[in-house]
Amino acid sequence: MDIDYSIQYDKWHDDTDRHYEETARFYRRLLAPVLSEISVGDRVLDVGCGTGLLVHALRSLGYTAARGIDLSPQQIQRAQRRGLPCATVGPEELFQMAKETPGSVDVVFLMDVLEHIPVASQLDFVRALSELLVPGGTLVLSVPNASSAFASRQQHIDWTHHCSFTEHGLEFVLRNAGFASPSFFPYEFAQTPAPPYIHSAAFWTGLLRRTFRGLRRLEAIGEFGRQGLTIPLSLNLLARCRKAS
Repeated sequence: MDIDYSIQYDKWHDDTDRHYEETARFYRRLLAPVLSEISVGDRVLDVGCGTGLLVHALRSLGYTAARGIDLSPQQIQRAQRRGLPCATVGPEELFQMAKETPGSVDVVFLMDVLEHIPVASQLDFVRALSELLVPGGTLVLSVPNASSAFASRQQHIDWTHHCSFTEHGLEFVLRNAGFASPSFFPYEFAQTPAPPYIHSAAFWTGLLRRTFRGLRRLEAIGEFGRQGLTIPLSLNLLARCRKAS
């Protein structure tokens, strides 16, 4: 079925220079813990790159070999208009790439993509990404967090979402696809502003978020005991894992 995914994408992203730069700053903050272990010379592939926002951010940081692929021709056209090295690649073409050019990539980013893959196909899809990676290569991905207070909204806000994940469910997929146990990192859309900040709207929304997350943490402890201390409560999960050598 042919669909125009840019209809959904446009609710969150636009084509302005300002938005590309704002998103680049967001990615620099969000991905700082994983980028510190990725060389600027690594061959980086952003799978599900959309209009190339992450590719733009990575190349602005010096990752000159970063490129992207996406199955949406409408979004790839926008990326290419900006001169970004992005191409339209569908699922079958991705599997063909994995067969014909195994070990051709050092790092794969899969940001907010896996939930769009039908559950029955997710293992094969991630295995194809493993084939593309060199031994010991890195996969960085984010997915909706099934343990967040708004898990249902995050899953159903997009008609093409098939599921959300707990940290354990995501680890199950990754390890069965040939990756080692993932490391998880904080995923926060908002950042607490620097002082003086008490009159900032971001300060008050951050305070509300911390307050209600704290209450939800107490609820998790009440339901799950000590396990409730470590359950991620953010809207999304961010993970990094390495292909088993």
